[in-house]
Amino acid sequence: MNINSNTNGVQGNTNYKRVTGMVSGFDTDALVKAALAKDQARIDKIKQSRELNMWMIDAYRDVTSSLQSFYNQFFDSVSSTTNLKLTSTFSSYTAAMAAGSSSDVISVVAGGGAKAGVYSLSDIVAATYARISMGANVTNTVETGVISQAALDTMKSSSYNNIFRITLNGKTVDITLDNDSGQLSSVDALVSQLQSKLNNAFGADSSGNGKIKVENDGGKLKFTTLRNTDTFNIGTVNNEGAGKLFSAVPSATSPFVLNGGNNQFELTIGNTAKTVTVQPLAGNSTFEKAEDLKTAIQNGIDAAFGAGAGVTADIKDGKVILKADAGVKFSTGYTVNKATNEILQIDYSNTSNKVDLKAVLSDIGAGFTIDPFKNSDGTSIKNPDGTFSKNIEFTITSSKGTAAFSFDPATTSISDIMRRVNMDTTANATMSYDVTSNSFTIQAKDSGATSKLDIVDTSGGLMSSLGIAGTGAVGSDASVTVTGADGTSMTIVRPNNSFTYAGLTFNISKDLPAGADPVKVTVTSDTSKTFDTIKSFVDQYNALIDKLNSKISEKKDRGYTPLTESQKASMTADQIQKWETKAKSGLLRGNTDIQNTLDRLRSALYGSVEGVGLSLYSIGITTSTDFRQKGKLVIDESKLKEALANNPDEVTNLFTATSDKSYYKASGDSEIKKERFKESGLADRFSDIIQDAIRTTPDAKSNVGTLIMKAGQVGDVSEYTNSLIKEVLGFDRTIADLNSKLTSKENTLYAKYANMEKMLSRMSSQSNWLSSQFSSGQ
Repeated sequence: MNINSNTNGVQGNTNYKRVTGMVSGFDTDALVKAALAKDQARIDKIKQSRELNMWMIDAYRDVTSSLQSFYNQFFDSVSSTTNLKLTSTFSSYTAAMAAGSSSDVISVVAGGGAKAGVYSLSDIVAATYARISMGANVTNTVETGVISQAALDTMKSSSYNNIFRITLNGKTVDITLDNDSGQLSSVDALVSQLQSKLNNAFGADSSGNGKIKVENDGGKLKFTTLRNTDTFNIGTVNNEGAGKLFSAVPSATSPFVLNGGNNQFELTIGNTAKTVTVQPLAGNSTFEKAEDLKTAIQNGIDAAFGAGAGVTADIKDGKVILKADAGVKFSTGYTVNKATNEILQIDYSNTSNKVDLKAVLSDIGAGFTIDPFKNSDGTSIKNPDGTFSKNIEFTITSSKGTAAFSFDPATTSISDIMRRVNMDTTANATMSYDVTSNSFTIQAKDSGATSKLDIVDTSGGLMSSLGIAGTGAVGSDASVTVTGADGTSMTIVRPNNSFTYAGLTFNISKDLPAGADPVKVTVTSDTSKTFDTIKSFVDQYNALIDKLNSKISEKKDRGYTPLTESQKASMTADQIQKWETKAKSGLLRGNTDIQNTLDRLRSALYGSVEGVGLSLYSIGITTSTDFRQKGKLVIDESKLKEALANNPDEVTNLFTATSDKSYYKASGDSEIKKERFKESGLADRFSDIIQDAIRTTPDAKSNVGTLIMKAGQVGDVSEYTNSLIKEVLGFDRTIADLNSKLTSKENTLYAKYANMEKMLSRMSSQSNWLSSQFSSGQ
C-alpha cells in the first residue's frame, strides 16, 4: 500500500490524499490501474508507433549509407580513386621511364587517346612564376644601447633589477646576474658572466661555443646564434605582485617584505586598466599584519584610480582580497619588471633575431635593416612622438590587375598583411616568410610568360624593408620537345608545368640540365587496370542492389510489435533483443522510394548513350538470366577484354560521356532531365540517380533527396527536419498530452478513494463511540 501520513500527538492527523484501503481493505492501486488501463493502452500504442518510426529512420539511413558508399567509390570527384566520370580512369595505356632517365625532371602518365610507342623527351624547361625576394636577413643584429658603468653598479639582487629573461627555441630562462659584490666591473665582465650563464642554461657545442653568443660591441651587448635555425627573443620578467600581494599571510614570524619584484599589479576596473604600485607604509617595507598590508594596497589603488573607484581591499583568512561595490567589475593581472632591461639598454623594437609576424609594426619597425616607415624621399610617416601621420600603403600589380593596400602600423601585424595579400584575388600573389633565412618572398599564383608582379611602396617603405619591393618580375612558359620512334619531333609550350597533349599528361618538376641525355618514355597498351575497375563496379553494383532488394522484399513478422515498458520489465535483455530483431523485420517492404531508385538504376544501364556506338551488352555485361538474381549483372570477361583492346575510346565514352545540361537545371525541368539522361554516360546517369535519393543540398525545386527528405542524415540539418522525425515529434506531443490527462484522471480517482476511506473512517469512529456508550450504560 502507498501511505503518506504524519502523526501529531495522541490523536494523529492522517493525509488521505493517496490512502489505499486502510479502512475498506480495497487494493486501491489495482482498482486505479484497472480504471486507467484503456488510457494507458492508448499511450502505449502511440509509443509503439513512435518506436516504429525511429526504426524506420535507422533503416532508411542504412540504405542511404550504402548508396553514399557506392557513390563515393565510383562517382565522387574528391574521395574516389576510381571515378568513372574521368577518362583517365579508363586509360588503357601505361607510361614507363627507361632505366637511367631523369624521373626527377619530368613524369608522364598515359591516358585516353595515347598511342603506344617509345618517346624521347628533350629540351625540358619548367614554367616559372613571377617572383620577388631579396633572400637575405631583413632585420638588424640584436644589440642593446651603450651600457654605462654607473647603471651597472646599481644592479643588485635586493633591488630586483638583476634578472634577465631570454627565450631560445621555445625554452624561456631567467638569468640572475651577480653583482652584489661588484662582480660586474665592466661591460666585458658582464659579457663574460652572461655568456657563462647562457651556456649553462642552453648548452654549448663540443668546442665550447654557446648556442647564443654575446659580444661587447663598443659598450653594447650584441647577440647572435650559432645556427641560423635558432630563434631567440629577449623578454621581460614579471613583477610578481599580482600573486604574492594577495597570497601572503603576514605575521610576526612570517612577515611579508615588499620589494621591487612584488610591489605592482595590474588592476582593470570596468574598461580602464592601470598599474597599481604598493608603497612602504610609513617608510616600512616589512608587514607583520594583514591590516597594514591592506592599507598599503588600498593606498596604491587610490593613487592609481582616485578614492572611491569602487574596488576596496579587505581581509579574509589572513590574506588581503579585493572587493567590488555593487555593479562594479574588476580583474587583476601581472605587470612587467623592466628594471634589468633598462640598465642593459634593451631596445624593445629589436629583441629577436627573427621577425615577429604577430607583433604590430609600430613595435618592431626599428628592428628592420631598412626603415619600414621611411618614404622614398627620405621623409617618414612616423612622428617624433611615436604616432603616425599616414598608413603603410603599397600596390601589387599582377596579371589580374592592380591591388592597393593600406594598413595602420599601430594596429596591424605582418601576419595580418600577409593574410590580406594572400586572399586578394587581384593581387594574385602569395607572400611568405622563411624563418631560416629571416627573409620574405612574394610570388604570383599563375605561372608562364603572362605571370607578372610589380610591387611599389606608396606610403612608408614596408615592402622595401621586407625585401620584396620591385618591378618587372615575370614568369616563363614550360616546354618540352617530344620525339617519336619515327624521328618526328614536336615542341609543346604551355604556361603550366602540368599539361596534357595527345593522351599524355606531362608533369615537369625542373629543367633538364644542359648536356643531359633525353628522357626515354615507353607507352604500352594495358587494359588490366580498366578491366579491374569495371569488374569492381559491377561487383559493387550487384552487392548494392542485392541489399536494396532484400530490404524491400523482406517479410514482416506481424506477430511482433514494439515492446511496451511493462512488457520489457518482465523480460531479459537477450529476450528483448531477439524480440526486437523480429519486430524490425520488413520495415521497408514494398518501399516505393527504394524501388524507384532500383528501377532507375536498371534503366540507366540499358538506355543508349547518344553519340556512342557501344552498349553494356556489346562489351560483355548483361543481366543474369536467373530471375532470382533480381537484375544482377554478369560479365563475359573475354568479350569485355576484347572491347577494351579494340575499342577503348568507345568504352570510355560509354561511361564518361557528358551532357551540356547541368544536373541542377535538369532537377527543375523534366524535359531537360530527359535530354541530360540521353546525352550522359553511365557514370553521370548513376551519379544523378543516387544524388536524387541522397542529396542533402536543395535542387532547383528546393527539394533534397527522396531518402533524405524521408529520414534525414546524421550531422545534417535534415537530421531534425525530415518527415519521419516530424511524425516522431508529433507523437511526443500527443504522448505528453495524454500523460498529463492520465495523471489528472489518476489523481481524481485516488482523491475519490481517499474520500471514501475518510468517510469510512468517520463511520467506524462513530460506531466505536456508540459501542463504548452502550457499554458504559450497562
